[in-house]
Amino acid sequence: TDYTLEKRYLKKDGSPVWVRVTVALVRDAAGEPICTVGFVQDISTRKYAELAPQQSLSLIEAIISHMPASLIACDATGAITLTNRYADEMLPLDSSRSEAGLAGSYPAALEVYAADGTTPVPPAERPLARALRGDTLSNEEYVLVGRNGARRTLLSSACRVLDPKGACLGAVVVSQDITHLRETEAEVERIHQQLLLASRHAGMAEVATNVLHNVGNVLNSVNVSAALVGECLKRSKAVGLAQVAALLTEHGDDLGQFVAGDERGQLLPGYLTKLAAQLQADQQSALQELASLRANIEHIRDAVAMQQSYSKRYGVWESVDVHQLVEDSLRMNAGALTRHQVLLKREFAPLPSITLDKHKVLQILVNLVRNAKYACDESTRPDKQITVRVDPAGDGVSIAVIDNGVGIKPENLPRLFQHGFTTRKSGHGFGLHSAALTAQELGGSLTAHSDGEGCGAKFVLVLPATPPGASRG
Repeated sequence: TDYTLEKRYLKKDGSPVWVRVTVALVRDAAGEPICTVGFVQDISTRKYAELAPQQSLSLIEAIISHMPASLIACDATGAITLTNRYADEMLPLDSSRSEAGLAGSYPAALEVYAADGTTPVPPAERPLARALRGDTLSNEEYVLVGRNGARRTLLSSACRVLDPKGACLGAVVVSQDITHLRETEAEVERIHQQLLLASRHAGMAEVATNVLHNVGNVLNSVNVSAALVGECLKRSKAVGLAQVAALLTEHGDDLGQFVAGDERGQLLPGYLTKLAAQLQADQQSALQELASLRANIEHIRDAVAMQQSYSKRYGVWESVDVHQLVEDSLRMNAGALTRHQVLLKREFAPLPSITLDKHKVLQILVNLVRNAKYACDESTRPDKQITVRVDPAGDGVSIAVIDNGVGIKPENLPRLFQHGFTTRKSGHGFGLHSAALTAQELGGSLTAHSDGEGCGAKFVLVLPATPPGASRG
């Protein structure tokens, strides 16, 4: 019997080959079998061509099934026709329902919201339904909330599927679960806000510390003035005046004879003259010290009032005289600058008022002036100097704090504003980092420049006239 057989063999090198074997029986004239003839034909090319579509389809199905994103497809009526493994795990759909072209439906237990997490998205506005209407979606964000309150954030893209003639076959949506990404971003923002708050508190503490140093220095002067007044009163000749009064009272009946004839009485006019001069000098000295005492007490009161004023205005935008704000920051550092014998130079150009948060800017300026003072003090040079320069910068202002102190190493310049970086043994690394963040928050910038060690440094705070989003207080 003749037969044909297609078989797959492995060559010696392990590669496969498909062959077609045909066997036929050869007979003589009487019809008797004489022999058999066989033919072998290599049909690998044809066989692979026949199997390729099936293999390609299997490969596509495997890719769709294992792709790290949710894939959902529907037909032209909106009935779900395809979901992959990721979609089944992440978005269990009710494929038995097709709500009049709404591209299937999420289970009743699943609520869909816009990216804000609060605005509901009706079925007709969800990705597949919109894609069936002809919309093309690219990376649109949705929030899904289950019955147990669990929230998932999806990034979805969707489009309509057309046949070669342009007829709608259905739609497909691909969604990526970015819940962890959004949670991470929220956590980073929370930590960032905590860091900002901690840095601001550190800045407020630094401002308060400068006020306390200033008040402490003034209190030293108050103590000196009080001691001098006390010593003046102890040395007062008021007791001698009382003795003269008692002596005159004793000789009230013969006062004229006493003054003219008695030796003690004859000394009284000269004694009273000297006593008057001494009392007058004591009075002048006491008045001077009391005036100094009063001025120092006023200084303490102003410093405390200024600190209270800035504390109350924290977070409020208002129109501010920049020169006055800079002077306030210098007054808060005045005691330390005087104690360390640092010469202060002012270069103030005329400026209009600008809108800013006074307390935040004050924190930055107090920090910059204090750092400049440290840099000058560490240089040990005799001609320590800080220059504060105020200039217009576009429609805003530029405030530069320039010192001739120890300078900054070139390799440290890029790290100056990093959190925790400091070159001082007692530093905490919050100040400049917080100042830079606050400057950005105010719509401005904080930059630093130095030609190297021993060449001093220059810090420049640039602020716009009206920061973005600011409302006048």
